[in-house]
Amino acid sequence: MIKKLLFIVLLFNCFLGIAQTLKYNIKARNNDIGILIVERVIKGNTTTIEAQSDVKIHVFKTIDISYTLKSIYNDNELIYSSVTSYVNGSIHSSCKTTKEGSIYTIHQDGESSDYTKIIDYSAAMMYFKEPINKNKVYSEFNSVIKDIKKVGEHVYELYDPEKGLTNTFYYENGILVKTINPHHFADFELIKI
Repeated sequence: MIKKLLFIVLLFNCFLGIAQTLKYNIKARNNDIGILIVERVIKGNTTTIEAQSDVKIHVFKTIDISYTLKSIYNDNELIYSSVTSYVNGSIHSSCKTTKEGSIYTIHQDGESSDYTKIIDYSAAMMYFKEPINKNKVYSEFNSVIKDIKKVGEHVYELYDPEKGLTNTFYYENGILVKTINPHHFADFELIKI
């Protein structure tokens, strides 16, 4: 009876998938300025991660910044991602990565390029999977390969070569619980709720 029940549960999960949702407060200067919701769904060999954020910053006037992200992995390899960021409701930037055969085609803000190495770890994956034994991360936001290194027990630094800034990531039980993201006018924190 237990074997039948276990089989039914496993079969049910294969068809419907296993879902996990994480929520984060976004802070700047000790003030809550927004929220980020990230969901991962695993169906068989396919993992889909979707994220949505909304941030309101007051600098002379209120600026509403948001983004949507969708990344799809098949057999632990990125096959598709799409990120669109908005400022005050208008599209600010977009980046789409699609694997076709052995080549990734990247469309970013009207420009196209190709990438030929396998992408097995990206920024979207960082919410759900601690970067143990990883030294590179693909950023779906701007198609940049970023260096990551372990700097403490479950603590990592991610260097952004375009901005010259280093973000710090903290993990518990393999899940991202906090980030510190320096910016030119304020440091931002992401704190798991």
